[in-house]
Amino acid sequence: MRENEEIYVSNIVIEDTKIIYIGEDYLTFSPFDKTIDIGGNLIMPSFKNLHGHAPMVFGRALTDGVSLEEWLNNIIFPLESHLTKEMIYNFTKLAILEYLSSGISISSEMYYYPEEMAKATLEYHYPMHLVCCNKEYENTIKTIDKWQKKSAKPLPITYTVGLHSVYTVDEQDIDNAKKYLSNHKEGLCVHACETEKEVENCREKHSGLTPVEYLDSLGLFNYGGTIYHANWLSDNDYKIIKEKHLIPVTCAGSNAKLASGICPIRELLDQGIKVAIGTDGAASNDSLDMFNEMKQIVALQKIKHMDASIIKPFEVLEMATVNGAIALGLNDSLYVEEGQSADLIEIDLSKPSMQPINDIVSNIVFSGSKDIIKMTIVRGEILYRENKYYVSDDIEKIYKKCQKLADELKKFRNI
Repeated sequence: MRENEEIYVSNIVIEDTKIIYIGEDYLTFSPFDKTIDIGGNLIMPSFKNLHGHAPMVFGRALTDGVSLEEWLNNIIFPLESHLTKEMIYNFTKLAILEYLSSGISISSEMYYYPEEMAKATLEYHYPMHLVCCNKEYENTIKTIDKWQKKSAKPLPITYTVGLHSVYTVDEQDIDNAKKYLSNHKEGLCVHACETEKEVENCREKHSGLTPVEYLDSLGLFNYGGTIYHANWLSDNDYKIIKEKHLIPVTCAGSNAKLASGICPIRELLDQGIKVAIGTDGAASNDSLDMFNEMKQIVALQKIKHMDASIIKPFEVLEMATVNGAIALGLNDSLYVEEGQSADLIEIDLSKPSMQPINDIVSNIVFSGSKDIIKMTIVRGEILYRENKYYVSDDIEKIYKKCQKLADELKKFRNI
C-alpha cells in the first residue's frame, strides 16, 4: 500500500501480533505453529471501517425508498426504543462476522450499550473503536476497562465520547462531551453535513453556521475529530477540517440508498485532507462490504464531476486501508512490513473476477467482491479463512438467535 510499489514474492513470518520477518530466509525462524502456502495469492493490509452501527443489522432490508428523516423518525427510532442489551450483544456478533468476510479487521462503532458491543468483540477477539454517546459513558468506559483487563487476550478496544449529531443533542450533551474531550485531549466523532436539509436547519437555528462551523465554535474540534458523511460542505468547512486535522468519513452506500448526498472527496483530497471509508449500519446500507463502498465511491465521484479520471483506484484503496488506520491512530497497521501489526487479508487471485491481472489495484477496486477474501488475519490471529469463521460460537446458532430477535423488533415498526 505504498503508491507505485511493485508487488513481490516473499515469505511472511508472524509472531504473536506482529510481522517479525519478510524475506527468503524464513526457515531460520522455525519451527512454526502453523505454515500456510497461499499459492501465489496476494497479501495486503486489511480494511479499516471508520464508521459503523454494528447492531443495526436488525434493520437490514427492512425498508427502502424513504428519506433519511423518514427512515430515522418512522422506522429506526421506534425500533431502537425497544432494543435490549441481549439484542445489541448478538447483533454485534453478526456484524463482526460480516466484517471478517469483507476483510475488515477493525471498525469504529457508534451505538447504544457500547459495553455489550465490547463484550461481543472481546469474545470474538475482534478490535473495535467505540464511540460512546450514552449519558453514562464514564461508567461505560470503566466497565469496558475492567473487562479488558480480565480478558485472556487483550485487544485494542479504544473509545472516545461522541455526539450523534447537532440535531439530536441538547446543550447538556454538548457540555458533557466537551468536558470529557478537553480533559482527555481527544477529538469529537459526530455525524455532520449528511443532508442538505440538516445543514439548512442548522443555519436557521445557529445564526447561519453549518454543523461543522457550529461544533467548531464550541471548541469541540480543538483536538481534532472525525466527521461522518460530510456531504454538504461550505468553503469555510474545508478550512476548519484542514486546520483542525479532522478526518471526513464517506459512507457512499448508505448515502446513495437514502439519497443524502455525495461526499466531495476530490476536493478534500486536493487540499491534502485524508478521507476514510465507513460502511455505516446495515439498516441504511444493507451490506457491510468494503468492496461495495469502494466501487460506489468511484462511480459517484465520476458522475458528480462528469469526469472519468477524477479519482484513481489507488486513492480509494488507500482510503480503505492506510487512511482508516491513521484516523484510528493505528500507525502500526499501515503496511505489510516488519514491525507492523499482522492485520492482513489474503486476496484470492484464482477467482475469475481477478483474471487477467492487467492492473491488480484496479481489479480489487472495480472487480473485487467478498468472494475474493480468502483469509482475514487480525492481530496475528486467523479469524476467517476459506469461508470458515474461527470464533467462539456456532455460527448457525448466531444466525438463528439474531433472526428471532429481529422478528421480535419488527412488530414495532411505525409504517
